[in-house]
Amino acid sequence: MSNVEKIEVILWHRCNCGCVFCSAGDSSQDQFDPRQVASLLMEHHARGVEAVAFGGGEPTIYQGLPTAVDAARKLGYKTIEVKSNGMRFCYPEYAQTSIQSGINLFTISLWGHDPETHDQFAGRPNAFEMTEMGIKHLVHYGACVHVDLLLTVLTVPHLEEIVGKLARMGVARISLWLFCVFGAGGGMKEYVPRLKHAGPAALAAADAASAAGASVITSHIPPCFLQGRDDLYFNIKDIKLMIVTPGGNNFMAEESAFEAGAQVPECEKCVFRGVCAGPRREYLELFGHQEIKAWNPG
Repeated sequence: MSNVEKIEVILWHRCNCGCVFCSAGDSSQDQFDPRQVASLLMEHHARGVEAVAFGGGEPTIYQGLPTAVDAARKLGYKTIEVKSNGMRFCYPEYAQTSIQSGINLFTISLWGHDPETHDQFAGRPNAFEMTEMGIKHLVHYGACVHVDLLLTVLTVPHLEEIVGKLARMGVARISLWLFCVFGAGGGMKEYVPRLKHAGPAALAAADAASAAGASVITSHIPPCFLQGRDDLYFNIKDIKLMIVTPGGNNFMAEESAFEAGAQVPECEKCVFRGVCAGPRREYLELFGHQEIKAWNPG
């Protein structure tokens, strides 16, 4: 039996944003030919994989996306996901066409709680407005929409507010992702929030989401900061997700610097030992492990 249950195909690295913490963009020429995408979809489906996500860069500006989606649909993939900044979906016709093409999950990235913060990180004006409108259009036309929400020192204080708003807009699930210094080329360390602040904010946000019929999950805030709420935490390893790149450097998601966690001495006493991946390694390099306390109630 394969240890891969889902693949994320990085179609290319080009994007219509200039995110200040992203090392991808127009400088990278690596990309898949649509025929290569069809071939790898066939290969992985034959091995039992039934879920695919198309990412980048920005997949919605990749001309071969309709061909890739069509190939996945014809092969019988149960989940066909697009991971996007959401801006192109601000055009209602494009949102409708995308849903009709066979995409059944749209995961939209959001970098801030308001236009100023989001646009600052996105590196272009009006990005927040376009992304928010894109989410509204997708929901309006009946799509299943998830949001990947970036946790920074700017967003954590407003987490309950923005998560509640997204839930009321019709977003089904909000995933909380800790700002990654690795992705920013080793810089912008001042934007990484402390887990002791992110944890309580995530709990309040989860309550706000639940009240509107949505859910919150995170792989970056260990359960010891979530009062043991194992319904909020997931270990990325359990998803069995392989990242497939045009450069041929394929890897499991838990091997990525964006995800890889590390155990600290306090973890030995925690009831979540063996379940939790531990804090992200770069977080421990920044702040140490003094704030990590084993969750062992009673």
